Amino acid sequence: MPLQSTLCYDVWVNVLALLEHRADVLAVMSTCHDLNYAGAKYALAFRVVIGSMGRLISFCEFLLRDINNRGPFLHELMLTFKLDNLDPYSSGEEDDDDVYSSGEEEDDSSVSMRDEEEALHGIALLSQVFRGSPNLKCLDIQCFELLMERRQDLVEAFTQLRSLVYLRTNTFGLSSLSALEGLVAPLVTVDLCFWWPWASKAADVLRLIAPFRNTLQKAVLYLSDVSGGEYPLEATTPSFPHVRSLSLRGLDRGISLPLMRHAFPNVQDLTMTDLRLTSTQLGHMRQQNVIVGRTPGWQSLRRLFGDFMPLYNLGLTLYRVWRVDVCRVHPHGDSMIALNHLIVTTQPSRLLIHFDHRCQSPDIDAFIHLFDPGNPCVTGFALDVPSHHVMRPDTGMVPQFLVRATPSMLRLLRNSLPLFLYLGPPQCDADAAPQPRYVRPPHPTRGARLPPRRRRGKPCEGRRAPRTGRA
Repeated sequence: MPLQSTLCYDVWVNVLALLEHRADVLAVMSTCHDLNYAGAKYALAFRVVIGSMGRLISFCEFLLRDINNRGPFLHELMLTFKLDNLDPYSSGEEDDDDVYSSGEEEDDSSVSMRDEEEALHGIALLSQVFRGSPNLKCLDIQCFELLMERRQDLVEAFTQLRSLVYLRTNTFGLSSLSALEGLVAPLVTVDLCFWWPWASKAADVLRLIAPFRNTLQKAVLYLSDVSGGEYPLEATTPSFPHVRSLSLRGLDRGISLPLMRHAFPNVQDLTMTDLRLTSTQLGHMRQQNVIVGRTPGWQSLRRLFGDFMPLYNLGLTLYRVWRVDVCRVHPHGDSMIALNHLIVTTQPSRLLIHFDHRCQSPDIDAFIHLFDPGNPCVTGFALDVPSHHVMRPDTGMVPQFLVRATPSMLRLLRNSLPLFLYLGPPQCDADAAPQPRYVRPPHPTRGARLPPRRRRGKPCEGRRAPRTGRA
C-alpha cells in the first residue's frame, strides 16, 4: 500500500519556497506530477548551468512546455560548453582515450554533420527561450560567437533581453558585434573578450559599450584596444562616469592614460595584466603617459592590481592610492628601481608584491634597498615568494632578507606586523610552450585582504536569484 502524506498540497508548495539547494527542490518535484509542475519556478530561481548542447536542448524543451509560466522565473543562465567541432579556429586535437575507447572510428563528416544539426536545433530552441524570458538578468555564454553566427533569429532574440544586467562572453566576431550593437539593456557588469582572429583591426570597444554608459559599473575587457592609436581621444569619445571597477587584460596594443582617464573618470579599482610590447614601444608609451600623469585627475583611484609592466608604464605620477597589488616582479636591479618609482608615485598604504615564479636568482640587495630612504606611507606589507627561493640558508630570500635588512626596512616590518608571507608554487618550467594569446589569462593572485574584512555580496553571485513574486 503506498504511503500518503498527511500534509496538504499548499504546505508542500510553501516547503519548496524555503529550500536553499537545487537538489532538494528537484527531489520534492520528483514525488508527484502536481509538485513537479509547481516546483518549476523554484528550481529556476537558482542559477542554471548547462555544460553541453544536449543538456541545453533538454532544458529548453522543459522550459518551452510551459514558457508563459516558467520563462519569467529564469534569472541566471550559464552556457559553459564549447563547440570545438564547429569552430574553424580550434586546435583540432583529439584525446587518444576517446579515439580508441570504442574500438570503432566514425567518419569525421558524419560526426560534424550530426553536431551541426544538433547545434542548429539547440540554437532554435534557445532563441525561443530568450523571447520567453523577460526577467533574465545574468547571461554567461562561452561560445557566444559560434552560436550567434548560425541563426539570425538568435541575434534578434538576444537584443530583446531588456532586463539583462550582467553579460559575459568569451568569443567575438561579426555576429557578436551585431548582437551587442542591437542590445538595449541596463547592463551593470560586462565581462567581454574581443579576440577576433580574422579582423583587420581591433573593435572600437568604447563605442561598442557606449549604449550602457548610464548604468555600467564594472567592466572586464580582454584584448581591447585602449592605446589611442586606431581610436584616438576625440570630443565624441564616450565616457562612463559610473564605472568603479575596471579590468583590462591582454593589452597587445598598449595603454593610453589620457584615453583611460577620459573614458573612466571615476574608476576606483584598476586591474591591468598581460602587456605585450617591445622595450622601444614601452619607453615611448610611458613617456607620453608620464606627461599626462603629472596633471590632476583620477582622484577616485584607490586600488591598483595587475602585472608590474602595465602598472609601471601607465605613467601615474602623484596619484595616491590605498592599495597596490603588483604581480610578476623580477627581483633585480632595474626592476627594483622601477618598482620603487611606482611605490613613490602611488604612495600606497597597503603593498602586496608577487615575485615572478620563473626568476632564477633574486637580487637580495636590490630588494632590501627598495624602500630606502624609506616610504612612510606604506603601513601594510605582504610578499608572495616562490617556494624555491624561501628557506635555503645560503640563497634563501627570507633568511637573507631578515639578516641583511636595512633600518628603514626593519622599521616597515615593525609597523606592518603581522607580516603576511605567501609561499608560491614550485618553480615553473621556463621552456614550457606558452598558451595561445587568445586564451584568457589567469586572474592575478590578490592574496589575503589587508586587513581582513568581510566580503559584501555582489549582484548575480549568490546561490539564489531574487524572485519576482509568488504565484
